Amino acid sequence: MGYRRGFKTDAEKIAGDTRRELGIGALDPLDPVVLAESLGVPVLALSELATEAPEVLYLLNVEPSAFSATTVFDGNRRIIVHNDGHVPVRRNSNITHEIAHALLFHEPKPALDHRGCR
Repeated sequence: MGYRRGFKTDAEKIAGDTRRELGIGALDPLDPVVLAESLGVPVLALSELATEAPEVLYLLNVEPSAFSATTVFDGNRRIIVHNDGHVPVRRNSNITHEIAHALLFHEPKPALDHRGCR
């Protein structure tokens, strides 16, 4: 799947504008949790759900590669849930991927199709 014409230019502009808003340079490290907070998007670790949904422990301890992160919608509000069982570099990548959906104004879609597939 290719990108639409002008996507790279638009993405670079969004990245530059976002970094300026956060007061960081083009080569400075970007903390995805700080970025999410600046956008008003809460970030929730999977382990924080373990007391209410103990089945998430399976994703943390048995099959950690089965879940990375997702954006959950409540109306137009977004919440990012990520797998804190991953190493920090992977967590940052997972969260940043979800933030990119927000910055690009992607519409929510069902997690699974009619066959139960992603």
